[in-house]
Amino acid sequence: AEYTADVGSRLGSDLVKLAVKRAFQAATALSPESLTRVLECWATREKGIGYYQGMNFVASLFLLLTGDEAASFAYFDCVVKFSQVYKLFTPDMTLLLIRCYQLNRLIFTYYPALGSWLQSEAVLSSCFATSWFITAFSNSLHGTKDEPVPPLLLAVWDAFLTDGWKAVFKTALFIIGKAKERLEGKRMNELVKIFPEFQQLIFKSGEETIAEFIREYKKIKVTNKMLEDLQKEYENITHLSKF
Repeated sequence: AEYTADVGSRLGSDLVKLAVKRAFQAATALSPESLTRVLECWATREKGIGYYQGMNFVASLFLLLTGDEAASFAYFDCVVKFSQVYKLFTPDMTLLLIRCYQLNRLIFTYYPALGSWLQSEAVLSSCFATSWFITAFSNSLHGTKDEPVPPLLLAVWDAFLTDGWKAVFKTALFIIGKAKERLEGKRMNELVKIFPEFQQLIFKSGEETIAEFIREYKKIKVTNKMLEDLQKEYENITHLSKF
């Protein structure tokens, strides 16, 4: 699949239109024309980056929060450059593979029995968490008029903007911990369905889940040093495998 594209090309323009259609399927509070303009303007200006998969959800988040294209463009621009999420889409996708490896190891640290079961079923984080890294969970948007942005997603993004990438890992561990009982003992074909279904379910939860998330977020210990060490571990493993 094409993950990035020059929006000035016909293919790039078509990809943006397809991305807008996907984001707009449930987002009745979102204007597809506004989303198209934000994405095409940004990708046209940032030709060195272009459009990448998942930008539609991040841009939708700001449009739903502000209702203003110019403000959404500015916030979107800041977040993409602050998080450098576009680096996940180098041709070899090395950074995305690193992120998945880091999460795999963290799952084994926090939920060893579940980690072993997922590994035995060949369901590693690359099977379910890629969209979490690409969108920082903004693919959980409902976009309905009564609740354009799930309150839990606001809490997650508060953490992401404050703590950076470790917030994505801590949120992932929170979701996996909540889903643990549903996942244990399930076979591969069931597991790959449970993750996205449970993600949508948990982001529709009420105030109790938000309070639980805040409590658990403080308890889950994921530091930048831990992530750096796991990245070095991955790089050492891949370096050795070349010989």
